[in-house]
Amino acid sequence: MKRIKFLARVMAWCVASTGHMTLVLLTLLALMVWGLGTRGVPLTVDIAQKLMGDKLTVAHSTGGWFGPIQLEGIVLDSKASRIEIDRLRLDWSLAALWHRTLRINQLEVGSVIVQQKTHEATPPEPLQPELSINLLVTVASVDYFELRPVQGAAFKLHDLQAKASWLKDTVMVESLQLSHAETGRVQATASITLAPQSIHVQSLRLTGPATVTGEGLLGLMGTPSALKLHLQNGRWPLQTAPQVRVPTLDANLSGVLTGDALDAALTLKGALRTAVDEKALGFDLDTAL
Repeated sequence: MKRIKFLARVMAWCVASTGHMTLVLLTLLALMVWGLGTRGVPLTVDIAQKLMGDKLTVAHSTGGWFGPIQLEGIVLDSKASRIEIDRLRLDWSLAALWHRTLRINQLEVGSVIVQQKTHEATPPEPLQPELSINLLVTVASVDYFELRPVQGAAFKLHDLQAKASWLKDTVMVESLQLSHAETGRVQATASITLAPQSIHVQSLRLTGPATVTGEGLLGLMGTPSALKLHLQNGRWPLQTAPQVRVPTLDANLSGVLTGDALDAALTLKGALRTAVDEKALGFDLDTAL
């Protein structure tokens, strides 16, 4: 109450001193911006829930657009899926927007559960390869991710951590780490260029139970693909005592991999070693898919 009386006195003094309302309006505008910047998230979330109806639910929200944003109990419901996020904390840099860059200093997410629903499939659409602004993610983490398909077993990941950027049409994954029950801990780096009907993998490296490197072009919507993969020190099963080891494997995949028709050729060349016979067996295989 005392602050309101003080602000009223300041405004009255401005009017008496200048004879104009300009300074008063600027003061009011500054106060509104400050209020939304430090405490505006609950108000914004409330407006979004009213506009989206049952499609969006947020149990609790705190923070402002200038500082860390914290949301709890997020539910996004659509015809295709239902997404539940127990908590989310976002710390981003407002000043970077002046340079057309969305800089995320830290993104922390608890558990994410995606429940797919039965719905009519829609025809694939071309990618939108370029964002209107640059995106920089310094640190992002997800404690637990689960995808529950309409049929079949759920896909689960733990302890995801990432550092990445999206500049124009190029996505750079500087670091990606995750854990899966079958593979254990996996690390990845990649450089990818996006086009409306293709994904150009300039470099890819996966490290886990095996080391996989790759490059090439993945065509979308029925356009041709040409991919090269190289594997070292592979094994099966991945977590228990290996029955089969693959010291080296080169794979070349070309043709149409997406769309209504699959028309591709696969070339495999490498060696394998079984637990019964330690002698490596070389192989060279060409096949059509």
